[in-house]
Amino acid sequence: MRLNNQQGRLVGCYSSKTGSVGAYPIIGFVDTKPDLLSRTTVALAIPWRSYLRGKGDSSWRWISLFVYNSLVEFILMYHFLKIIFHIV
Repeated sequence: MRLNNQQGRLVGCYSSKTGSVGAYPIIGFVDTKPDLLSRTTVALAIPWRSYLRGKGDSSWRWISLFVYNSLVEFILMYHFLKIIFHIV
């Protein structure tokens, strides 16, 4: 897995040679100014459709989400959805 953090927006890829073979995009969000109450918040999404050409399967319809920090989940998901869907 490789991730690039650009002002709190995470972009990268996950690649596998076993199981679901391929390379998959990762997008996400990380809190750039955590405080003592909220700790550091991270959210990642991986759509399971490889951007390398290959034979498709039913996993191409799935997206995995990872969110860390229960104190700010609502706010985090709002920002996360803004990034994904370009909501103003």
